[in-house]
Amino acid sequence: CSVPVIGNGDVGSIWDAQRMMELTGAKGAMIGRAAVGNPWVFSKVKGDKRGLPHGNPLCCEEFWEVVDLHLKMIQIRYSEGKGLSVAKFHLSKYLKGFTGASQMRRQVQEAKNWRELLDLLKDFRGSEFP
Repeated sequence: CSVPVIGNGDVGSIWDAQRMMELTGAKGAMIGRAAVGNPWVFSKVKGDKRGLPHGNPLCCEEFWEVVDLHLKMIQIRYSEGKGLSVAKFHLSKYLKGFTGASQMRRQVQEAKNWRELLDLLKDFRGSEFP
């Protein structure tokens, strides 16, 4: 009985997955870090595999809906202190590519509680969408 090997590490595109499987003989590939702050990577890989052009959030509203849902799930899953820390980590990744992203990330890290963090997000919604 043989066990199929699934590769993981630096996989963020269909081409990364194909290269890994060719080089290692793995039967499949997993996406890890590439999905942090970019959950659309899965639809992008699926679209690339089928030759379809898509993968990024369709619009600013969809982006913020995903961020809001993710934050709600974090609040449900973790205690307040741990949840705030986890939320800051993920928000910093989501904000990559925004105009003024480094300042936005700094503000996120300085938030002392959920209320401050959620208030910052209201301000960020008016920022230029990447």
